Amino acid sequence: MKPFREISIREKLIRMNLLVAAAVLLLASLAFVVYEWVTFRDTMVRGLSTQAEIIGINTAAALLFNDPGSATETVATLRIRPTIRSAAVYTAEGRLFAKYLRDAKAFQLPERFTERMEGNRFEAGSLFLSRPILTNGERVGTVFIESDLREMEVRLKRYAMIVAGVFVLSMTAAYGVSSRLQGMISNPLLHLAQTAKTVSEEKNYSVRAVTENRDEIGQLVQTFNEMLAQIQERDDALRKASDELEQRVTERTKELEQEIGERKQAEEELRRAEAFLNSIVENIPNMLFVKEARDLRFVRFNKAGEALLGYSRGELIGKNDSDFFPKEQADAFIAKDRQVLRAGYLVDIPEEPIQSRDRGTRILHTQKIPLYDPEGRPLYLLGISEDITERKQAEEEMKKLNAQLEGANKELEAFSYSVSHDLRAPLRHINGFVELLKEHYGAQLDEKGQRYLNTIVNSSKKMGSLIDDLLVFSRMAKTEMRIASVNFDFIVREVMSDLQPDLEGREIVWTVGPLPEVEGDATMLRQVWANLIGNAVKYTRTRERAAIEIGSRSEEKETVFFVRDNGVGFDPQYGGKLFGVFQRLHRSDEFEGTGIGLANVRRIIYRHGGRTWAESQLDQGAVFYFSLPKREEGEKG
Repeated sequence: MKPFREISIREKLIRMNLLVAAAVLLLASLAFVVYEWVTFRDTMVRGLSTQAEIIGINTAAALLFNDPGSATETVATLRIRPTIRSAAVYTAEGRLFAKYLRDAKAFQLPERFTERMEGNRFEAGSLFLSRPILTNGERVGTVFIESDLREMEVRLKRYAMIVAGVFVLSMTAAYGVSSRLQGMISNPLLHLAQTAKTVSEEKNYSVRAVTENRDEIGQLVQTFNEMLAQIQERDDALRKASDELEQRVTERTKELEQEIGERKQAEEELRRAEAFLNSIVENIPNMLFVKEARDLRFVRFNKAGEALLGYSRGELIGKNDSDFFPKEQADAFIAKDRQVLRAGYLVDIPEEPIQSRDRGTRILHTQKIPLYDPEGRPLYLLGISEDITERKQAEEEMKKLNAQLEGANKELEAFSYSVSHDLRAPLRHINGFVELLKEHYGAQLDEKGQRYLNTIVNSSKKMGSLIDDLLVFSRMAKTEMRIASVNFDFIVREVMSDLQPDLEGREIVWTVGPLPEVEGDATMLRQVWANLIGNAVKYTRTRERAAIEIGSRSEEKETVFFVRDNGVGFDPQYGGKLFGVFQRLHRSDEFEGTGIGLANVRRIIYRHGGRTWAESQLDQGAVFYFSLPKREEGEKG
């Protein structure tokens, strides 16, 4: 018998059709037989269950009155069912009460009912079924019946014969139909195969296959004919492509030579760039090092690092921190390196001590960042360290000097407070004697004498104002701050109201923007606004139409407040003196004042954690600013 691949397409089509038909018939027949088998089993169980329930009803009284004879007669009525081979009635305790055996081949009924006999089961060519006997919902016994399966076997044999007959007839019909129909497919294919053989043997590409089909076989024939028409064109195109390929090879060779030259140039530029980078690394003033991510061993070190640590790079390369530094210090470095590699971003270490070989402990400001391979895995750890030992020493020295300065300021404040109090007594005496002179001898003094007395009085008043301001300035450093929520809108309106008596006959345009509430000492902050607004009123006195603006702006960490005026302004080169004690940029005969007000402003704002500054151009007005830190989220208002 030939292999399947060697037989004709005609035979293949017939065999495949028969195979498909046989498979379909077999599946349908199998499904039919299985369905009948399952259905008949269910029918047997239902019929036998009904029979068992009838026996149970008829034997219930016999069980209740312990009448085995009556029960045996009832069970014996099952002889009319030839398929039932044996039956029995058991008491509620499982004892055999009555039984029926059709013949010696019947199931040997046990003397006691067991759990294995409960329900129904098909086993050893028989159906075993048991049903409880109930009276008033109480189980008084059990009916057990055995039935053979002869009826089911007869029916299955009958169905098998019918299926076999249908199968034979169907396959015969399928063979006849397939033999007739296969020619519609195989004949055009055989014609196409013969045409292809002729073209192959004779190299005659003018031959064409003929078909009347419009299906896939017709498309195949049409495509075959088109292929024959294109072969000559392809042959010409192949020769042309060969010539073009040779030309392209020549051109590509020239391009490769050019690319090789460019690559050499790029490699040279890369070497120069690497040399340039190495020069930068070696000459930056800070220590630069690179560690491998796995074992944290040094793989790169620059000259600044050698000078800082006192080790040559030959001693450092291939080693880790544990080879050079004390254990506690080395463990801290390694833990920090692992943390940086896990974090995956730049980590700034403001201060870290490191033990050098020759220079003792140095303080470094270090930044570390992981370097990754193309797959995103950490490959190296890059670190740059700045030696800030001298800077830290300078900061410590600055702290000492600041502490000394703070002590001197406190002594100066105490001195100012003491002097202010001590000056008040003689000043009161001077004022008292001047008043006595004016009262008793005023009429005897000429105009020049009167002028001298007035000069003494005015000077005493100025001295009194100066002493008062000194006392306020001194108290600002000692007074305990009472922090609470402060309404700046209310305070500014109150200060403007207090200044109304000084504004008689003046034209002032006020612009007051919304001011946020702040945290601070209300009394001190009121003095800040009183000084700044009072100065704006004072230094716009020479303007026919004065303009004063009060407002604020919010920044990231602080709120900035300002007072802007169009007054005489000041020279910006002297702006740094404004907030110093006794510093004035205008003569006292032009604008009165002691030179302490702005010093008080700066001290108050400084105690609140803020800043003060001013901007101006001479004769173009001025802007005075102060800032207060914003309240933290969740802080009480």
